[in-house]
Amino acid sequence: MRLTNIVLILMTFAVQGCSQDTSSNPINITELEGNWESACLVGFSSAPISKLIRTYNGDNLSFTYNTYTDTNCTNLESSIDANLNPNLSGPDGLPTKFLIGNQIISANGVTVKEIDYITKNNIVEKSIYLLQNNATTMYLALPCTISPATCIDDRPTEISYLNEYTKIN
Repeated sequence: MRLTNIVLILMTFAVQGCSQDTSSNPINITELEGNWESACLVGFSSAPISKLIRTYNGDNLSFTYNTYTDTNCTNLESSIDANLNPNLSGPDGLPTKFLIGNQIISANGVTVKEIDYITKNNIVEKSIYLLQNNATTMYLALPCTISPATCIDDRPTEISYLNEYTKIN
């Protein structure tokens, strides 16, 4: 009887292993799927006028940095893949993957979701986000490196309503 149970358990794993298609990985579609654009950011002194676009595709994340010649961000000057530019991405690189976690109550008193951003060097930055307006507006927390007083266990606890993104497709 014991041998039969072991064989059944092994067969279950073998059948599950055979049923998976290893030629392609399934794409994990999330509520963040698509392109999210920041407000027009008017820099100080020599900083350019810009917008940041975050693209969520499955569990992949990429960034496009657009600069403009006017303060309304209507005349595009340049568009840069920020993930490929070391001046924009820093020594560890920008996050290229993300993982959505649990719902929690933020210090602002609203229900938010945890999100972990992962760089190509496997550095994890913990954060939280909030979707509003039928999931067309996203608010992100400020990173703990910028606002450490609002963090617990390296995860921000407050949403920054100034860190706003609008879904563009």
